[in-house]
Amino acid sequence: MFEISLVPEVKAKLLRQEKIRNLVIILCIFVAIGCGAILLILTGIISGQGIALNAKDHEIACRIGDGSAQDKNCSKFGTAIMKTDNLDEMLSVQNQMNNIGTLNANKVKFSRIFPMLSVLLINNNGYSIKASEVNLDFASQTITFDAVGYSESRVYSNSLAAFKASANTSYFDYGDYIGVDENQNEFTIPSFCITELKSAVNGYLYGIYHRYTPGCEADMISKEDDKKDEGEGSTTDDSEKKVVHSPKDVFIRRTYKSVDDMSDYKNGNNKEDENKLLAKANEVAKTQGLISADIEAAPTGFYFSSSCVQYDADGDFSEEATRNQCPISPAGIEASDFGYGRDEANNPVFSFSVTIPYSKEIFAQSSHHVVFNGPTRKNVTPSYKQFDDMFAKPAKDVVKEDK
Repeated sequence: MFEISLVPEVKAKLLRQEKIRNLVIILCIFVAIGCGAILLILTGIISGQGIALNAKDHEIACRIGDGSAQDKNCSKFGTAIMKTDNLDEMLSVQNQMNNIGTLNANKVKFSRIFPMLSVLLINNNGYSIKASEVNLDFASQTITFDAVGYSESRVYSNSLAAFKASANTSYFDYGDYIGVDENQNEFTIPSFCITELKSAVNGYLYGIYHRYTPGCEADMISKEDDKKDEGEGSTTDDSEKKVVHSPKDVFIRRTYKSVDDMSDYKNGNNKEDENKLLAKANEVAKTQGLISADIEAAPTGFYFSSSCVQYDADGDFSEEATRNQCPISPAGIEASDFGYGRDEANNPVFSFSVTIPYSKEIFAQSSHHVVFNGPTRKNVTPSYKQFDDMFAKPAKDVVKEDK
């Protein structure tokens, strides 16, 4: 008996479709398994990150804890932040921002080396000293250079003695200019708002306060309104004082002869004498190209607060106490490699090497308005000396001495 299929092609198609269906089902199962695995991995990563962050937060809390009962389980982390081995992992942008002020305060003012050398390198009383190959080491806080000494008396070695005597009695001064606002509150004038005269006026130094420079503005009380209403008499009531916005910069005196002198200046008790000095100060400022128009006196309450100047029991300026407070070289200078030689012009000179341990405040960013003083306060002026007067080539044909 023969059996003949009436739908062979339909059945074949059905079988093929069943195979395709089964393949799709298998692929979907594998994709679902893969997605589940990826989901588990991502869940593990997120959970791990949360655990790691919680551990770091706990470690930070432990390290800054005060040792209370809640910190007893922190012993494995130590007690001091500086003892951590992974400090870089715990730093944040906020921590770095908080350290900007510290980093800025640790900067140094390289340019102060030149006014300092202009005071140390003497050129008076028949002696002069010039330097070559100056090295400034901020790590050890020392200045070293080779020097050549000239002497009119032809006793050339005496130039070294004169240099040491002058350098060991030289000192510096720094501080801030102080102002008073419309509410009679004192404020520190930013250093970039002050330009100091390069020479003294009758023994006094002055700073020019550029009060209309951006960032330097301050309302200052300097006059009184003498009329309340038309027909009324004058009054000196403090309530009648008004803020005066002068378009001019102002002079502020920096140096004082005594405590009383500073007090009188601050309180405005010597305005008549001060105005005479300011007339000369204006002339000096113009010759130095600092101003193009007259500058007025600073209002009452403005003065300079020094970090170095000292006064004796009678209130007079004490140069010795000031020198001891801020010496340029607290440990004193050291000289070596002595010898005789000749300079570039074949003049006889005395040659030696110098090491000067200097005070750290001299080049500190936080020390404002630094000036250097010679052995007497009469020499208190920022340097006008040209660089070529300070430096010379090393001496030739030097005969070294053992000392």
